[in-house]
Amino acid sequence: MEGWEKFKLKELLEIKYGKDHKKLKDGIYPLYGSGGIMRYVDAFLYDDESILIPRKGTLTNLFYLNIPFSTVDTMFWSKVNKEKVFPKFLYYLLKTYDLSLLDVGAAIPSLTTKVLKEVSVTIPKSKETQRKIASILSAYDDLIENNLKRIKLLEEQAQQTYEEWFVRFKFPGYEDVDIDEESGLPVGWEKKRFDKLVILQRGFDLPSRLRVEGNVPIFASTGITDYHNEFKVKGPGIITGRSGTLGQVQFTSEDFWPLNTALWVKKYFNCGPIYVLHFLRSLDLARFGGGSAVPSLDRKVVHSQIITIPDKVLINDFENGVSPIFKTIQNLQNQNQHLKEARDILLPRLMSGMIDVDSLEVDEGLGMVAEESEKYNKD
Repeated sequence: MEGWEKFKLKELLEIKYGKDHKKLKDGIYPLYGSGGIMRYVDAFLYDDESILIPRKGTLTNLFYLNIPFSTVDTMFWSKVNKEKVFPKFLYYLLKTYDLSLLDVGAAIPSLTTKVLKEVSVTIPKSKETQRKIASILSAYDDLIENNLKRIKLLEEQAQQTYEEWFVRFKFPGYEDVDIDEESGLPVGWEKKRFDKLVILQRGFDLPSRLRVEGNVPIFASTGITDYHNEFKVKGPGIITGRSGTLGQVQFTSEDFWPLNTALWVKKYFNCGPIYVLHFLRSLDLARFGGGSAVPSLDRKVVHSQIITIPDKVLINDFENGVSPIFKTIQNLQNQNQHLKEARDILLPRLMSGMIDVDSLEVDEGLGMVAEESEKYNKD
């Protein structure tokens, strides 16, 4: 491509190893693994722009950072040669590469510095062109990040309402409700087994080779991991981890496919998904986990737990009260999905020079390029 030049990755950045974090104390600096932030520690490895590349695990999960950070020993970090390349441009460029194809591991996917250093990349000679491309893509990611922050605040608002009503008993009209002397609960509330409120069910196998591109979300223990063209469960639904990551509770308004590493709510008694979502998040399901090498959650153990079940009228009032919050959350999630799709269509076109950015004003680039992208299909 005219105006672009080829480099080996080793010419553009210096790849560094992370460190064992077990001896680090808790602190303010984010510690990254291949799945994202693992914890916050009291020391950092680097305080400049850097691209993080997994050494083991999920090899395609890259991160761009411009804050003080640390990484575990299964994560590479890098010092970018800013004289040759705009760091955030290189990050987006590397996201177009399937680094899993460079896997040299056996049981666990792995990368080596030797292999990474020899990766060939083609970049614009002009740093300004690099900056514009990175700025256009960043605009999408910034909008997505802002929406995620709004979603988090809304979820916290709904959870606080749940805690106020059903943990602290400060629901509307609580002053006029009698307390049962024997149970210590408001009259009409009961102590019963977990399975008198909901029934949990194990998810279903769906190997990657059998998945067909579609719009149906596939849920694992950590949330959505992929999409398929068929569903197993009608939405709305609640999903949580059965094996691996325990304690995260997900809500979806759509039809979905829960994997066998997840549990989903098969049946509700006198309640709905919105109430159950907040109930399960307050319950801390991870404490019921077992297993040695891989944490696991036995639904039979969960089903046998004794829980507090409020009056069904109050449950209904709660669900009606927080429903507008969930509608807003759903709208924001839909916006993010559209933004990701638009960004992912633009990414390879920008990185191949198909879209000429030299004539674009960066401040207006998002809108201009987004309008252009509507003309493209995904083929």
